[in-house]
Amino acid sequence: MADVKPKSAKSPKVSPARTVASLILLLVVGVVCAIELRAGFGQMMSGKSLAAKSNDGEFTDLSLEDARGMISLAPKETIENHGPDTYYHYEWYSFLRPLMGQTNPKLTIVATNEEKPMAMAFFASDETDSIAKSDPSIDGTADSGVEASGMMGGPGMGMGMSGGPDTGGGKSERPPMEDEPVSSDSPSLAETPAPAENNVPADAPASETPAGDAPAPSSAAPAAEEPAPAK
Repeated sequence: MADVKPKSAKSPKVSPARTVASLILLLVVGVVCAIELRAGFGQMMSGKSLAAKSNDGEFTDLSLEDARGMISLAPKETIENHGPDTYYHYEWYSFLRPLMGQTNPKLTIVATNEEKPMAMAFFASDETDSIAKSDPSIDGTADSGVEASGMMGGPGMGMGMSGGPDTGGGKSERPPMEDEPVSSDSPSLAETPAPAENNVPADAPASETPAGDAPAPSSAAPAAEEPAPAK
């Protein structure tokens, strides 16, 4: 008899809709990864190229055209004038960093305002940080706000609410009126007991006076008259 080959179990087929959804998800993940790699590598490669031509972030003899040629992976360029200098901001778009509370990778080149501008320096930081560093009025405003708050409500005010020295509570107490009921817990109206030495019981016997201090007793009978001399 011929051997009968067992039939292989067939795996369940995947629905076309599920296949399409998986492909779309993979495509989205790939695009996000490409955006993040472009942002990270663009800033890193551009910074390395500019650092090779600079001395601690400052250029000695480098034209703006050559410096802009070292920027990699086509970032977004924004030009901002600051008096005699011009700031060229380069920003690489990132999808995940703003969601995590971070900013997009940025790079700034500082150049002169001339017919043939020369690059002077570069730095990798946010635009708001660079403006805050160059504007000292921001720190002055913050300091004045702290001083004003300390004068208005700070601890240790010199005078209380009643006009006298501050006693800690900041409020004065007034004596009660005649028709006003007296509070039992008022410390100013509490009765003060008399000293113990002045409290003599009414029925206590009188203390004896010492003999040395008592006056001499007067005789009740009149003194005897002396007889007149005989004639």
